[in-house]
Amino acid sequence: MRKRRLLILALLCGCGLFAASRDFVLTLQLTNSHLGQIFLGCQQGATDGFDRSLDDLAPPPGIQTGYAGFISTLGNTLLYKDIKAHGDLKEWRISLEVFEGKPLRISWRPDQLPRFYKLVLVTADGEVDMAAVKQAEFTESQVIAIVGTVDLVAVAAAEAAEAAAVKPPAPSEAAPAEEAPPVAPKVSPKAEEPVAVSEPPSPPEPNPGHRVTGGVSTLILTMGGLLLLVVIFAAVRRQ
Repeated sequence: MRKRRLLILALLCGCGLFAASRDFVLTLQLTNSHLGQIFLGCQQGATDGFDRSLDDLAPPPGIQTGYAGFISTLGNTLLYKDIKAHGDLKEWRISLEVFEGKPLRISWRPDQLPRFYKLVLVTADGEVDMAAVKQAEFTESQVIAIVGTVDLVAVAAAEAAEAAAVKPPAPSEAAPAEEAPPVAPKVSPKAEEPVAVSEPPSPPEPNPGHRVTGGVSTLILTMGGLLLLVVIFAAVRRQ
């Protein structure tokens, strides 16, 4: 149950990150206009109306120069920055006032075009893919439009990448179990060789001559002792 909740949370976070990654702001450079540039875009949390924190009012027209600004929901007030909510179809309408003898030119960098939208410039002369050209020039005042449609191929690729990032690994993709450390082979203890114990040397056999000499000495001592007793006894009787 907990894993399921974590997966749902990850998917919601992924959707939020994907929506934020679709945000964009495109700069339109102006020539022969009172403004040097104007901005359009989409952002999460924006609306198609006037957002004080995102949109900006255009200053009044200049003297002897052209004029350009986004048509807003504020009546005759134009914007020089118009940020809208995300959607499948978005349109920015631009009012152009061309000063006589000074064609008004709008240019942009193709590498700054949004990743998830295809932008088409719609004028009195027709339509043009903004990814195919870098600028457009106008000699007459008119209202033009930039229409954005969602690039479904880019969105599908991004959603697939987000889903793959939060998808739990399949059992076959699970991390392999850690291998047990190799066990060293057991070595049988080497049998100890018997140590030869030398027998103590046998005592030397007694010399027969020593036994005879000892016997004679013992006999002499015995006879001396008897003689001493006899002398002592004789002396006692004389007294």
